[in-house]
Amino acid sequence: MARKSCDGAGLLDAFRAAVANLEAHVDEINGLNVYPVPDGDTGSNMLATVKAALEEAEAVAGQPADRVAAAISYGALMGARGNSGVITSQIFRGMSEGLVGKRRFNGLDLAHALSQG
Repeated sequence: MARKSCDGAGLLDAFRAAVANLEAHVDEINGLNVYPVPDGDTGSNMLATVKAALEEAEAVAGQPADRVAAAISYGALMGARGNSGVITSQIFRGMSEGLVGKRRFNGLDLAHALSQG
């Protein structure tokens, strides 16, 4: 049966998968960077940022969704590298704000949180 809502553990699992996917494609993302100069580190900076966010989130494993989202946001902010890292942290901040007070969330909640991000 398909899940109808997601808790903190599900959010953490999804974030782990997202970090692994970014890591698998970091070189491709580095190659896309062309503005303002082709410095080639956008993917590397984003990866360092989300790895810091994941480390913070792992520390609150088992907590409700809003707590995991807050940890992701905080970890990303504290571990932000370069402009792409700062932008990524701001997306997670908005998502965290969209999940405030949610022990569990559904697809509509996630859409709202992504919109906030």
